[in-house]
Amino acid sequence: CSPPLMASKENGSPLGMGEIIQLNVGGTRFNTSRQTLMWVPDSFFSSLLSGRISTLRDETGAIFIDRDPTAFAPILNFLRTKELDLR
Repeated sequence: CSPPLMASKENGSPLGMGEIIQLNVGGTRFNTSRQTLMWVPDSFFSSLLSGRISTLRDETGAIFIDRDPTAFAPILNFLRTKELDLR
């Protein structure tokens, strides 16, 4: 079974909203759905996954984001729950 295709400027593949997206944020792996990353229109992630922003990929094909993974976790949780918890 081949891994799912992910949107990128290079392949421009049409993808379903239920697709699992693999992110490598500063060396830490995060998996989430395309729908979670795309629900905010005109955001960084909607631009990234629609191909308007080119992607950098790691050796496994995950989208690489050069940011602090500790700071990214609350952002991803906000996208998942639509609630901001900074505790």
